[in-house]
Amino acid sequence: MVVKQKRIKCARCGERETVMRGERGPASIYCDLCRDEAKREQNALRAQAYRQRKASYGGGSAFNAPP
Repeated sequence: MVVKQKRIKCARCGERETVMRGERGPASIYCDLCRDEAKREQNALRAQAYRQRKASYGGGSAFNAPP
């Protein structure tokens, strides 16, 4: 696998950083400091959406509910 370096500008703070990227893997759009915070926020939103879906079907599994 070929690893390449790419210069990015963080989408949150605007900091310039060099990131390592695999041959086909995507390059991150966040710096190291913002990346963890962005992942936490995305996971929180995903969990909130899951809880809302679960509650709308009466607390059962969202995958076994009727359409």
